[in-house]
Amino acid sequence: MRHYWMHAGATLFLSILSSPFQLQAQAVDTVRVGSRSLLGSRPELGTSRVEGFVRVDGSETLTSVTTQRVTAGLWGEGEVVVIETVHVGEEGDTTNSAAVVRAADFSLLHHRVKAERDSAAVSTTAGSLTGWVVLPDEPVTLLDLPLSMGVFPVAGQVPWLFPLLPLSEGYAAAISHFSQWEGVEEWSTIRVLGSERIESSGVARDCWRIDGGELFPGFRITYWVDKENRRILLGVASGEGSGPEYLARLVRFDPAI
Repeated sequence: MRHYWMHAGATLFLSILSSPFQLQAQAVDTVRVGSRSLLGSRPELGTSRVEGFVRVDGSETLTSVTTQRVTAGLWGEGEVVVIETVHVGEEGDTTNSAAVVRAADFSLLHHRVKAERDSAAVSTTAGSLTGWVVLPDEPVTLLDLPLSMGVFPVAGQVPWLFPLLPLSEGYAAAISHFSQWEGVEEWSTIRVLGSERIESSGVARDCWRIDGGELFPGFRITYWVDKENRRILLGVASGEGSGPEYLARLVRFDPAI
C-alpha cells in the first residue's frame, strides 16, 4: 500500500512529486532542512483525528479514520518531535507510522511504517541513511545511501511541516523530502491561492486555500489551512468533470496538556 494522502490520512500523503522549477510564475521558496522559512517554527503538540470520505453525486461515504499524536521528547541528548500515526482504511487495513525528527530543523532521525502488506524503516546518522523496505510480492530492499545534508522524512510537508511555513497571499514553495519507498529525494510543491472562510466542526474559520498539485493521475489536491492556528482543516482531491472527490476532514484536535 502506497501512502497517498487520503489513504494515510494525516501522514498522508506522498503528494505527487514535481520539480521546483514547475512553479515559474512567481518566486518559489525552496525548502530544505535548515531553510530560513522554518527557523523558529514549532509544530503544535497534541492529538488529531482526521476522517476520510469519498463524495459521489453529493453523497459522502466514510472510508478511513486517522489518529495522529505529536509529542516532544529526547533522542540521545537532543530534543526531538515524535509523530505517531494510526490509519484505519475502509476494509480495516491498518497502517502504523512513527517518525522522529530533530526539533531544531525537522530533519529525519528515524521513521518506520508498518501496514498489512508493506513496511519500511529508515534511520540517519552523520552523512548516511540506512534502512529497509518491504513491498508486496517483492524482495526486501536494503537502503545504504550517503547524505550530503539532512532530509525531511517522506510526506514531511504534510500535515505537520507546511503549516509551519510563512504562508501568505501568493506564497509558493517547493519542498524537498526523502521517499523511503523510492529510496530517493523527491519534491512536492504548494501554492497559496487565496483566502476562504469555511465551516469546521460547526465554526466558521478563515483559511488559506492551498493548491497542493497533482495527488495522483487526473486528481489535484486542495488544502484549507486555518490562518489562526495553522491546522489543516480540510483536503479535497478532485478530478475533472462530475467524478468522485476524495476528502479528509479534521474532526477533532486535542492540544497536549
